Amino acid sequence: MPRLATLAVLSMLFITACTQDEIYTHDPAKIEALEHTYQEYLNHYKDSKIAFELLEKLRTLAIELDNKEYLAKYYDNHGYLNRKNDKNGEAIKSYKLAMNLYSQLKDSLKMAKMASNIGNAYRVAERPLEALKYHERAENIYIQLNEKQKLPLVYDNLSLVYLALEEFDKAEYHISKSLEASIVLESSFWIYNAYASYGELYFRQQRFDEAIKNYEKALTYLNDNQELEKAFLHGNIGESYMNTGELSQAEKWLNEALQIKTALDDADKRPNLNYLAELASLKGDYKAALKYYDQVVELSVSDKELLSEELSTALEALQTLSNNPSARAAGLVVSSQKYSLIRDKKNKLLEEQNELISSMYAQQSVDMAEAEITHLNNEEKYKHELLQKEQRADLMNIVYAISAALGLLLLVFVLYKYRKRLIMYRNYKNQQERKSNKLEKLHERLEEEVLALNQQVHSIRQMLRDSQS
Repeated sequence: MPRLATLAVLSMLFITACTQDEIYTHDPAKIEALEHTYQEYLNHYKDSKIAFELLEKLRTLAIELDNKEYLAKYYDNHGYLNRKNDKNGEAIKSYKLAMNLYSQLKDSLKMAKMASNIGNAYRVAERPLEALKYHERAENIYIQLNEKQKLPLVYDNLSLVYLALEEFDKAEYHISKSLEASIVLESSFWIYNAYASYGELYFRQQRFDEAIKNYEKALTYLNDNQELEKAFLHGNIGESYMNTGELSQAEKWLNEALQIKTALDDADKRPNLNYLAELASLKGDYKAALKYYDQVVELSVSDKELLSEELSTALEALQTLSNNPSARAAGLVVSSQKYSLIRDKKNKLLEEQNELISSMYAQQSVDMAEAEITHLNNEEKYKHELLQKEQRADLMNIVYAISAALGLLLLVFVLYKYRKRLIMYRNYKNQQERKSNKLEKLHERLEEEVLALNQQVHSIRQMLRDSQS
């Protein structure tokens, strides 16, 4: 019996094991290659061409190893590279796929980061309602996780969306929330950022005096390593003074902004030159204005910069300057041929760019990305439902297998009990037969002894009769 029970249990375990998915063990070398590839990407993420190639290698390895963590990292960084290359549709798609994977991994912090990234991509793509939805989702997650250090960024992002919508009350509310959170964290960077945002808000509302106060307050929170931010604030203050008509103050701040940028490597001086040119025009110094605009054009002659907004501003201003009667009366001569050549080259490049966008951008647009995401989500839903059905079928197979094994074990147990009772019955029957045989023999002996006794009694009686006669 113990052997039969052991056999039944082993059979049950074998059947159950056969119904389960096969467990794969991965080559440690491939896991090491996955980690190494990601590290290589981090070392080269600033070079888009190399970075994209490394990410595709990372994706292949992650899929092969069924590693959701690194697949999520692939989509996260793929979204970043596309955002850097102004491909907002592709960026949104990648960020959403990353967020879906982080959801499966139950990594709420990364989900919030993706929601924030998606919100920013929608904001740049001028889809403010979608942007608000994802920024608010990020806000809710960060609050639930008590990630207070993330709140200044979230509120700043929300304020930017409301600024774009020109809903200034809501923008101001979220700037104040960002400032409150920044003060709690004692973060000089975010306090500076909040005051700078206040300055931008008041500038857009043409409340220039308040804008200047907040820009100046923002300056007090900058450190020595934030020279570029300092240049931006000086330029904003100069532009604000220019709008109030205080031209001497405007000139002071704008020149300081230009000096700071001149001392920095690769800083774009063209916005400052355009402001100074505009200021010179307001002062009636048209030759100085032409000189500043000419510098902007010289800094924009490469194909990379021909489509820049600063060059467009300078060319439009030069056209206006050439038609200005006061400038002509002052003897200003604008070389229309020189600037028209630049304008023609710019327009040609813009036309080529539009053709390229018409042929390629469809697959990179936000709308197409949304459609593809919907398709992928439906596909994932179908796969999930199919997987659930397969899992239910596997579970039923396991239940059937266990039931069959238990049934077999029960049958063996019943047979064992039946055999034991049969043996006991046979032993009892044999005992009864032996007892019966003994009784029959005893009965025969008793009958013989009774018969012998009767014969003796008869003999005695006969003897008595004979003696009496």
